[in-house]
Amino acid sequence: MGNCLKAQEKVVKIMKMDRKILEYTSSIKVHQVLSEYRGEAVTSTFLALSFLQPDTKLIGGFSNYLVPIQTPSPKTEKRKAMFTSMEREAGRESTGLKIKLVISKQQLR
Repeated sequence: MGNCLKAQEKVVKIMKMDRKILEYTSSIKVHQVLSEYRGEAVTSTFLALSFLQPDTKLIGGFSNYLVPIQTPSPKTEKRKAMFTSMEREAGRESTGLKIKLVISKQQLR
């Protein structure tokens, strides 16, 4: 008496990144979960090394995680280096190369 067992059925649990847990009482497919959460994927490990396929059936008793899909960052534009011509001082040859580097404040961030 007083013990509360959850009807001996295994509940499908999916942990979100904010540590909230989604619980489904019946088995559910990954695409059904993803229809509510755009831009995210379901994985069976917290490290998200690989994502579960949309037609995968989630079975109760196992931990699953809902993680955001990381989109690749936009490529930064490549700039060509501009070299100044080698200057020769009066009476001495310069063996080095002067380089002038121009960087905006936005590129430093």
